[in-house]
Parts: sequence; structure tokens; C-alpha cells
Amino acid sequence: WGTFLLEGAALTLLCSAVVLGSALVLGPSLFPQPMPLDAGQFEDLRPFVDRLERAEVQVAKAAQAMENFAKVADVAGLRDDIAALEDRVAQHEKGLRQRMEQHERDVKQRLDSWRGRPLVTKEHMHQELERFIADRTGRADWALYRAGGRVVGHSALWPRPGDIISQARSLVDGASWLPGAAKGVAGLALGGAVHPKASQWLLEPLNLGSEIPGHCLALNGSSGHVDVKLKQLVQVDAITLEHIPEAISYDIRSAPKDFKLLGWDSGASEQSEPTDLGTFSYDLDSALASYELPVTAVDTVRFQLLSNHGHPSYSCLYRLRVHGNAVV
Repeated sequence: WGTFLLEGAALTLLCSAVVLGSALVLGPSLFPQPMPLDAGQFEDLRPFVDRLERAEVQVAKAAQAMENFAKVADVAGLRDDIAALEDRVAQHEKGLRQRMEQHERDVKQRLDSWRGRPLVTKEHMHQELERFIADRTGRADWALYRAGGRVVGHSALWPRPGDIISQARSLVDGASWLPGAAKGVAGLALGGAVHPKASQWLLEPLNLGSEIPGHCLALNGSSGHVDVKLKQLVQVDAITLEHIPEAISYDIRSAPKDFKLLGWDSGASEQSEPTDLGTFSYDLDSALASYELPVTAVDTVRFQLLSNHGHPSYSCLYRLRVHGNAVV
């Protein structure tokens, strides 16, 4: 509407200007001699002057209307932008509030799960670190290879790839046509009844601080036994059995499951039946497990494997520790 009014006013002003201009231009020809306007002639021009004044007023009003309309349009657009911005801010505030509430719930849940538990202090951490450094048990190992512990007997070993001795011994043991005396000679040629590396596989820790896959005494089948001679006569009260974690094991089924422990004093003047120290089960939940035993003075321990966790070909024994106090 503002544009229409402005155009109409301009047209009216133009027409009036043409009429007035024509009168002024043709005036000299109509009046050869200049002469002043009388009252009647002035009255004749009055309508044209009034029309020009009214057209000027209309043009001013139309211009003002157009200016006001532009301002209103700008304000309306600005209001739309502000409304959109407020909406986005509200959405961000809502999302932030939801994340804060979720974080508070998570923190509360964690705090509730720890409620009533003892706090871990610097002293506790120091004790655990000292325990880890101390062979991860905090106790002396009387079966340790470097301290004098030795494997003095074992059942048939699995013929592991790359080990000539265990493979040759497996062939000799499986040769039913070979006379017993010949098997004995072949056994001596292969290092005797005990594998030369048996003690290191079972009783010696690695420099890495933990066992690695394959560094074990592999018994043939799912059962068997190992006899370990301790450093000296000991009042045995516990043993610790270690296996590699399931996360790095190629086949965790080879881990021992059910086993029995026997002990005796090989230096006693009168030999008696081995003492039954108990039957236990090894759980795969922990790579390191300790078992308490009835206190018994022995210098030799038999680890009697009754079953593994399902491997049909071999059973891996990674580390056996024997704990107690020396008999003076």
C-alpha cells in the first residue's frame, strides 16, 4: 500500500506541475506585455496550487509510511532471529542438563558400590608392590630352582614340537617291541628318567616377572604327576600354583583342574607312606592361586594331576611354589 500511495502522489504532482508549467510558459504569448495578476486570475490558479500542496503532503506521508513499513519489517525479522536463537539455547540447556543428571547418577552409583569398602591407602599400595616384587606371594619358595629345588620324577611328557628329547622319549616309550633293557639304555642316553629342562620349566621364574605361553612342563594327556625335591626339609603349610592368564593363552583347556598333593621325607631313617596333603581344584578366574596345607615336615612333594580343563593331548604346569618354614 505504501508503494501504491507513493506512486499515486508522484503522478498527481507530475500532472499538476505540467499544467502549471504550461500556464507559465504560454503566459507571455497570451499576455505580450507583462502585467501583474489581478485577484480573479490569482483565484483561477489557486486550485492548481492547492493540488500541488496536497500532492506534496501525500508524497511526504507515503515516504513516511514506506519508512515505517521497512522498520517494522526489519524488527519482525529480528524478532524471528531472536526466537530461533532462544530456541537453540533452550535445546542446548536441556541437553546439558540431561548430561549433568546422568553424570550425577553415574557418580552416585559408583560411590554406592564402594560404600562400606575399606579405602586403599598409600601403605596398602606399598604393601602390594612389595608383595609383587617378592615373587608375587610375599613368601619364600622352597621349590625354587635357583635355590636348589629340583624335579626328581615325572610321568610321560608330551612330545612338544622342537624338543628332540621329549619326542625321542615318546617314541621309545611307545615302542612295545623294544625290550625293557633297551628302553632303559635309550632312556639313559636321553638324559635319564627326568627331562633335563623339567626343573627350569616348572620351578624357575622368568626375568619378565610372569610366565609366558609355552614355558611350562607339559605332561602327556590330561593326568600325570611331578615329584619335586625341596631345598631342604620344610614344615610345609601352603603351595602356590601359577598358570598364564586366559587372555594370552593359546588354549586354556590345558590348564590343570583337579589335583592331589602328597609329601614325604626322603631322608627319614624309616620310609613310610607319603602323607596326603589334600585334594584341590584350580580355578581359571585367577592366574595365581595359593592353597593352605596341613603343616607337615617334608622335603619332597608330589603334584598328582587328576584332570585338566578339557585338553585331550597335554596338560601345562607353569610354576609350582612350596611355602613353609625350614626345619632346623
